[in-house]
Amino acid sequence: MGAFFTNIQVKAIDNDLTLTEKHLIEQIKAIHTQNGYELVDNEDKADKTTIIVSIDNSPWVSIYDEETESQKIEMLDKLAEELSKELETIVLSLLVNDSDYIYIGLSKNGKHLDYISNLDDFTNLTKKKPKVWNEIIPGNTFEDIQTAWDNKTVFVESFLAAFGKLANIDQRHISMGYNYWLQENSNAGIKLHFAKKKQELQKQELEQVKLNMLAREGELNFSNNNSNRIKWTIRNSGEASTGLEIMITGNCIENQSIKPISVIVKPLEQNGDSKEYKIGFIETATISGEKLFYLRIEDLPIAKGIQPIKSSNLTKMQNYYKALYDSAINIEIVFSGLKECEDELKLFICPLENKQNGCYYECMTVVIHAN
Repeated sequence: MGAFFTNIQVKAIDNDLTLTEKHLIEQIKAIHTQNGYELVDNEDKADKTTIIVSIDNSPWVSIYDEETESQKIEMLDKLAEELSKELETIVLSLLVNDSDYIYIGLSKNGKHLDYISNLDDFTNLTKKKPKVWNEIIPGNTFEDIQTAWDNKTVFVESFLAAFGKLANIDQRHISMGYNYWLQENSNAGIKLHFAKKKQELQKQELEQVKLNMLAREGELNFSNNNSNRIKWTIRNSGEASTGLEIMITGNCIENQSIKPISVIVKPLEQNGDSKEYKIGFIETATISGEKLFYLRIEDLPIAKGIQPIKSSNLTKMQNYYKALYDSAINIEIVFSGLKECEDELKLFICPLENKQNGCYYECMTVVIHAN
């Protein structure tokens, strides 16, 4: 799988890096205060961190924001626009997705003016506003950006490196994101740690994890006195978490037509070393008396969801699905048919931390035939 990262590049005010860094610190603090954060003194207390980095031989200051690594362009551009307004300068917002897709937005004095992107698999560099780009590539023209795109290799990082050279942005800084920077330069840069204020944490408590289905194999259509296996592949599109519970109800459970016996749960981690969980269901009832089969896995890791981008290109589409499945969870349930029926079965797969909004729910029709 290719690289996923974001960064923001701020053109130094009057080529004064120290002054620019000072203003950036003030504005990043102010922006986060407005968004419900408060500054904390170390990473252990923080919900997110922003890193500010500059180098003497480049007129740009780099920003690596932990939150924008979610690959949401709207969030990335909004931060760039706000910084460009307050500092009255040019700010670039950069995103690389799976080393196949690139987005470079350009904001100036609070306005998003233009962008370069192949996110829709069509890159048109014939711009209506080439002079906007000429401001950041002194001694070059927009045609040089076009040439860099035409000469890129398989990975878009080669174009990004050529673009950085034209704009005099340090090559190590433009090809980095928050996570990569920490891996290679953990002690470098100015780090600002932010924690959500208590009232903001309460509002977001039920918005952290969101489970949805990627695939289902098998049908609940079989003979009584036989067993059948159905496998769901579930993906998280939100924040990382730990713990899962599975609940099965419905008329076919109430009428004792079918019985879930056991489940095999396995996270599909990239290294292939994830633990496999084999657990039997517990038969119980809801407060209202409805029959229910239930199990709980408290230590199951739920990987943080990433946001890969679809493509009409076959190879890139394969990479898209690979990115989805690399952080998914396989859930295989064994059912036993007890008597003939054609009725509903309800499945709930829920993260332990936010059962209401994060659950995956499916209502299926069970058909059990006589032998």
